[in-house]
Amino acid sequence: FEHFKKHQSRKEPMPMAIAIGLHPAYEIAAVYSGRHAGYDEFALAASLLGEPVELVRCETSDIMVPACAEIVIEGEISMDEREIEGPFGEFTAYMGKAAERPIWRVKAITLRKNPIYRHLNASLYTDHQSLGTLPNEAELYQNLSRVYGNTEILDVFCPPWARFMAIVQMNPVYDGHAKAVMLAAMSFNIHQKEVIIVDDDVDIYDMKQVIWALAMRVNPAIDVVTITGTRGHHLDPTCPEVRHFEDDPLVNGMMGIDATKPPLSKPEARKRFEIVRPMGAGKVSLRDFIED
Repeated sequence: FEHFKKHQSRKEPMPMAIAIGLHPAYEIAAVYSGRHAGYDEFALAASLLGEPVELVRCETSDIMVPACAEIVIEGEISMDEREIEGPFGEFTAYMGKAAERPIWRVKAITLRKNPIYRHLNASLYTDHQSLGTLPNEAELYQNLSRVYGNTEILDVFCPPWARFMAIVQMNPVYDGHAKAVMLAAMSFNIHQKEVIIVDDDVDIYDMKQVIWALAMRVNPAIDVVTITGTRGHHLDPTCPEVRHFEDDPLVNGMMGIDATKPPLSKPEARKRFEIVRPMGAGKVSLRDFIED
């Protein structure tokens, strides 16, 4: 978008190229929206791959594209022409809105022999959602670890099939610790509309365990935090469109749930929330009684 604004101010068409059929590292780097001063998305892809990325110049412009691409489509975006585009399926599993967009005129297509067209489906449970949640998890983990100077965050899961949710696993050390992490997660970006905090004995990738923690470790009167007047996502259909000006962001709310046990500073209270385990759990294996 920044490139588009620069060409718009110059009133000249913007060259653009689309590379299709790449290693997923390129796709992850392309959707990364965090600060990366001093390096671009290609450098990020190289770090994910652990090797330099080979680039080639386009046929119709000076744009560099990955040499490993299966298909490269080149063209120019007009600054003057607009047409209605969409609606298309989005990562929310809903249809987005049709909108007036600039026209992109294709000037050249280069491709390998028998190229593979890699398509990202926007429906539920596909890699379209995963490519966005993976870098989000990494940034959340890094930022939440800085709460109160040094917080031990064990794991973070942003379910690809529930894009506006984050589940954070930690062991709170003192009262209020989990809520501080919760607030930090909610304020990180607009993708964390609901945040759940759990302890190390809850598998954040097993939704049965997460729901169990919600049912058995949450007092709704004190463990649920709701915040109003926060920025919403334009693809979230629950977000009320209350705007004073056309360019204003959507305003929504957020919810955090503290599903942790009492903190480590209260060991006796914490013991009351220990999960019942069968006798010998973790000590006896069926393999010990089966002959090879």
